Amino acid sequence: MRRLAIVAAMLTLATPVWAKAQHASVTFDGLCGGADLTIAHGIVAGKMTGCNPNVATGTVGSVKTFGPALTVNTYSNDAQQWVIYVLQYPLVTGGRMCTFSTLDGQEILNGICTSYTVHNAAQ
Repeated sequence: MRRLAIVAAMLTLATPVWAKAQHASVTFDGLCGGADLTIAHGIVAGKMTGCNPNVATGTVGSVKTFGPALTVNTYSNDAQQWVIYVLQYPLVTGGRMCTFSTLDGQEILNGICTSYTVHNAAQ
């Protein structure tokens, strides 16, 4: 019986965190970009779409000027800078999104703010 409990515990721990993940595609209104995202346990992974098709990573948390927010970080090959996207969370069409960027990891530059549209969201 003890062996069965140990095996059951090991299988539970081996279950991928992404099994219960939320998947969503978002586009940034008025811009040529967007993102295909997977969100699980406060971690965000995915890829940017449109103008900046790169890998994206981030977290779910809280940003003082946004409240609950999802942050997505990626590198812009064209501009040669890191770009940080901050989206109101939970993701809903019409939510607010702002960008910030940095060239050196020390000075943060304000970008633009717009709304976003959610496509194919599933929980």
